[in-house]
Amino acid sequence: MKRLVWLVMLMAALGTLALAQEPVTLRFRVHSSGVQFTAWESLVAEFQASHPGITIALEQITFEELFQSIQIGAASGDVPDIVHVYSLWGVELFKSGILAAAPADLQEQLRGEFYPAVLDGAIVDGQILGVPTEAQNYLLIYNKDLFRAAGLDPDSPPRTWDQLVDMAVQLTKRDEAGNIVQYGYAFLQGWDSAVVHPWAALLFQLGGRLFNADFTESTFNGPAGVAALEAELELFQAGATDTNGSVFNFPNGTVAMMIMASWYENDLKAAFGDRFQDVVGVAPIPLLSDAAQPATISYTWFTGVAASSPHQAEAWEFIRFLADQGAAGGTRAGDWATGAVGALPGGPGDAAAYADRTADYFTAPFSAALAVTVPEPNIARAQEIKTVIWRAILSAWFGERTAQEALDFAAEQVNEILAEL
Repeated sequence: MKRLVWLVMLMAALGTLALAQEPVTLRFRVHSSGVQFTAWESLVAEFQASHPGITIALEQITFEELFQSIQIGAASGDVPDIVHVYSLWGVELFKSGILAAAPADLQEQLRGEFYPAVLDGAIVDGQILGVPTEAQNYLLIYNKDLFRAAGLDPDSPPRTWDQLVDMAVQLTKRDEAGNIVQYGYAFLQGWDSAVVHPWAALLFQLGGRLFNADFTESTFNGPAGVAALEAELELFQAGATDTNGSVFNFPNGTVAMMIMASWYENDLKAAFGDRFQDVVGVAPIPLLSDAAQPATISYTWFTGVAASSPHQAEAWEFIRFLADQGAAGGTRAGDWATGAVGALPGGPGDAAAYADRTADYFTAPFSAALAVTVPEPNIARAQEIKTVIWRAILSAWFGERTAQEALDFAAEQVNEILAEL
């Protein structure tokens, strides 16, 4: 009888071993391109070299298509095994059963590696959904060459919003037809984050928040939110900007100032080359009033595993690989974030390991601003809510509504969404 039991156990073990050795292909969907995608390819190659039975097939898609592709894929049973996720989508994807929670031991490891403010973006209902792969906040970025040409001191960027508006007017140039050819300050109407995040950073300066403490009601249409939007409208009214501008024209030398995230560093380095530090300046976001306090907003990304993946163990093994230390001593996720993206260090280990990247003149101010950074709220249907706010702000930019009318209009819609949660 003992021999029979032993044989059964042996056969089961051999079967498990054979299954483990069976080749597995994991699909990994990302929105990255250029240097970022190349860096993913390098990490995948490193992982595959140490895990010969596992192949990772990278799937490249645009940011605009990523969230919808995951949702549509879930409806048709076609979600990649591994996905790179904007934290704003995490609640919806987890509560709808699309994303899985990380194994308990991995969750414990991640809590010890990452700053709470960074890890919070990957947490839903107390469960960590993956490894943080990007943390960003916003500051003022300005063109020193354009400051010099306008007779402004490139080492003295605006400290108050009044100064910013005044300088933006001096830095604006128009052609004979009256069209702006050099923007004193540029917005970007076509991207929700580029519209909502800078405005929210100004709102936070005045102690405002987007929602009440239990996320049952909007508060962004209160005095702080209205003052923040009215401050932006001053730039339009002063003729220092218009809705045709774009932060993405900064590398062309036609934008003097913008509020932007740190990930733009690599694009700016590519544009300005050896003159990068001579041209690109970074400063805190100017204060709206005497009552304002320094503040900015942050957002995060993480890499997680689809709950429907038939290869849970293998997929989470890749996430562990990203969370483990690489050759430089920091997490591999941090290596990708600080190297390829220009993101902030996710934890103390990454800050030390990649100090040469995160303590440079451009990134150091963003890292220092973590002390006054307010994370973007991560709630259900957050992307839908953000879209409502984005469109409302645009209506004020286009002169269709006052700041108060625009935000009241948005709050009414958002409150209906919150009531359904």
